[in-house]
Amino acid sequence: MDIGIFSINLQNNVVTPLKLINIVKFQCIHCGLCCRLGGPRLTNSDIKMLENVGYDSKLFLDTLEETRKSYKSKKVMKGILKSKLNGECIFLKRTSNSEKYFCSIYEHRPILCRLYPFDWELIKTENEHIIILLKLLSSCLGINAKNGEPVDASFLRKHLADSINKLFRILRT
Repeated sequence: MDIGIFSINLQNNVVTPLKLINIVKFQCIHCGLCCRLGGPRLTNSDIKMLENVGYDSKLFLDTLEETRKSYKSKKVMKGILKSKLNGECIFLKRTSNSEKYFCSIYEHRPILCRLYPFDWELIKTENEHIIILLKLLSSCLGINAKNGEPVDASFLRKHLADSINKLFRILRT
């Protein structure tokens, strides 16, 4: 589902809405659906970040078949987080007293995890701005959650702009 077209300043992550297409709210409800499908693909930056905080890549990194190395038509993905035998991401944990799930590396989670359930499509670049179409992956149960936050320029700046900016820079190299 298309959310809207936004401009992101690459210097300071200021977000300007250019066109809102669909009004939705989002809040993670900790159902774990996204992570129960397995771990995400990883960039070199993701791998280095996890190694820098003490994780051994031999314990978390699986190889990626050649066909899955591309992201936005560029071969920038270098591996994938390992999965448990049941298919879940190895870093997905479940609280002992409820049906809630949490990420044990949340502060250091990979860039594609930071974006989920959103995706983006580059429309064009203008000087130090990128114009993107923000999209929503409709399988997420947090979409239009009762206490969800409106997905607007403020949401994009607060939750997504930094990750989109980093991915754009990786893709540009």
